[in-house]
Amino acid sequence: MTSSDARFAVSVGGTGLILAGAASAAFALAGVKAYGRKGILVPALVGLMLNGAFIAMAVLD
Repeated sequence: MTSSDARFAVSVGGTGLILAGAASAAFALAGVKAYGRKGILVPALVGLMLNGAFIAMAVLD
């Protein structure tokens, strides 16, 4: 495996984790209506904001 192959693999893996985190946060926010705010709302919002920041940094880089 060359250095460029390794960088590509890390980029794809990191992007996948960021997108999975954003999807998980959105899924948790969708569950607030069914399960209530307690214990779900704040972690879901924080996760969504952090993943949004990561996506913004990647796009603006």
